[in-house]
Amino acid sequence: MAQNHTEISLEAVLGDPASTCAHVRQQGGVAQLDDRLLFASHELVTAGLKSPSFGPGIIQSLRLLGVTSGPFFEFIQGSSLNASGESHRNWRRQLTNAFTPRSMDALRPHIRREADQLVSAACTRGECEFMDAFARPLPALALCELLGVPPAARSHFSQLADTMGIGFNPALVAAHIAEVNAAVTELGHYALSLVKERQANPTDDLVGRLVQAAQEEGRGFDAVAIKETLIGLLFAGYETTKGQLGWMIMALSERPDLWDAVSATPELAKPIVEEVLRLRGATAGVNRQTTTEVTIGGHTIAAGTTVYLHTWSANRDETSFPAADRLEPSQNNTCPHLTFGLGAHFCIGASMARAELQESLIAWSTRVHCPEIVGDVPISPPIGLFGPSRLPIRFQPRA
Repeated sequence: MAQNHTEISLEAVLGDPASTCAHVRQQGGVAQLDDRLLFASHELVTAGLKSPSFGPGIIQSLRLLGVTSGPFFEFIQGSSLNASGESHRNWRRQLTNAFTPRSMDALRPHIRREADQLVSAACTRGECEFMDAFARPLPALALCELLGVPPAARSHFSQLADTMGIGFNPALVAAHIAEVNAAVTELGHYALSLVKERQANPTDDLVGRLVQAAQEEGRGFDAVAIKETLIGLLFAGYETTKGQLGWMIMALSERPDLWDAVSATPELAKPIVEEVLRLRGATAGVNRQTTTEVTIGGHTIAAGTTVYLHTWSANRDETSFPAADRLEPSQNNTCPHLTFGLGAHFCIGASMARAELQESLIAWSTRVHCPEIVGDVPISPPIGLFGPSRLPIRFQPRA
């Protein structure tokens, strides 16, 4: 390597990410973290996300956690999350039309109805455990509508999606891998049955459109490939949004001025959600592995090096955001946040997540005053996907 890097421990990153990452940014933005490098600055993380020399590193992450076989490992190994090059471009091309902002706008009325119903149920009590009452059901219901899952199957589908989400939590996956494997297997069977049903009886939902596109391309119909795509969408469309909804309520519980601003002017939900995504993103970062020797920001990195791109730290970079450690939509809007990534692996479900977050914030802020957190909030360690697993809140309905 071109130079020595400051050394940090995983314990420091997990125990005090703010101070640890700020120190790394001040020392040039790169640190040695055990057997990998960590990028902490907005400039370096952006470059790493865009670079074609940084390939997916999710399989290496699972192996480090002791997960080396089984249905979940095999799914990740063959999925778009571990793909690059032409196969990954083909997968994204198939899904582009399903996740455009325009197609998500068409889904908004359904998201709005579901959000209103969930808020109405909570309003009768004046308090709720937000994750169970809202953050878990809403993204699952939106996905079910998108995929065309029949109403009678949606509750069980949501439970399976929630269990599968544990697979993307580095702190939990190894201990719960048997449950995750069972959920992936059952979801695979269910997704395959949806594919075969749409093949026999075409529909205009996402599954039907994927089946039709595959048949029109003339390369042979691959039901298994579409099944794997549907399971992958659960990661893009469920687990991240669930955590992000929790972070949104936590962040805005400290800013009643922003909460009331959305109530008075719903159009403000868009910039306020973007600022929540920046400061309280549900993704701490991603592992990448260099496929060739590459020089980024003056740092030469050998081929085969694992690099952790710490997007949470990049989103708090003082050189990119004037009020980096504060929720200030009007001050921190000149530089893009990296919560959804960039480049070839930019989150395919970003437009759907934005629609769900915005509609949820409008539904809550127009019905109740700014909520108060009233109990302990357990939060998973800040690595990979993370966020509150339980969020008890109390609120007063608006007149």
